[in-house]
Amino acid sequence: MVAFCSETKEILHSWYRCGSAYTSNGTIEFLKELFASISKSIRKILRADSGFFDGNVLDYLESESSGYLIKVKLKGLYQILNRQTWTKTRGGWEESSFEHKCGTWSKKRRFVAVRKLVRILFIFSFITCETW
Repeated sequence: MVAFCSETKEILHSWYRCGSAYTSNGTIEFLKELFASISKSIRKILRADSGFFDGNVLDYLESESSGYLIKVKLKGLYQILNRQTWTKTRGGWEESSFEHKCGTWSKKRRFVAVRKLVRILFIFSFITCETW
């Protein structure tokens, strides 16, 4: 795991883990060490991959008053997103904001989703082989 400052490109904290480690294992301990080593004044927002999408991790981040943006890894996400109301924004993008409580979470949390329709183009190529 690696934490870095996006403005300065500095690595703030890192852990080497074996490849068989489950993605969310040790994330709270990693964050505790990270937050202990940096000033509260620079904890603006944490951006993280889906390994940090865990109710206990989110509870910890909220207890530390840290804003976060985490990629969602959620079974049934496609169906949840299809039920939402979408608002058009610039450049062909759409956005939706809604509250959802996952099974083991202590409370509902706000989700923000964006999407963009991309033209699907089918290109067929044929390869012929002729024998002489």
